[in-house]
Amino acid sequence: MRKILSVKLDNSLKVFGIIPGKFPLSVDFIFGSSIIKKASEATRLVGKLDGITKLLPDLRFFLLMYLRKDAAASSQIEGTMATMIDAIEAEVSTNTNT
Repeated sequence: MRKILSVKLDNSLKVFGIIPGKFPLSVDFIFGSSIIKKASEATRLVGKLDGITKLLPDLRFFLLMYLRKDAAASSQIEGTMATMIDAIEAEVSTNTNT
């Protein structure tokens, strides 16, 4: 059972806090079949991704390209319309200037 703590520091300031109940709970969690199916599918897909990464010749390169793709997608959402090529060219120019 949680408790709410109230402390008055001075005339104008009152602080509240919550003291959580005991954890773990004494009752088991009960998940429906749809949640269990989704969790199983997520576990399977993570395993599949892990297996695919074993086949990549250069994992670092794969991750960098994924980050660039994500940056391009984010910029398009923000309305700046940068492409993946723009992200790569910006990184190349940054690396050659240092």
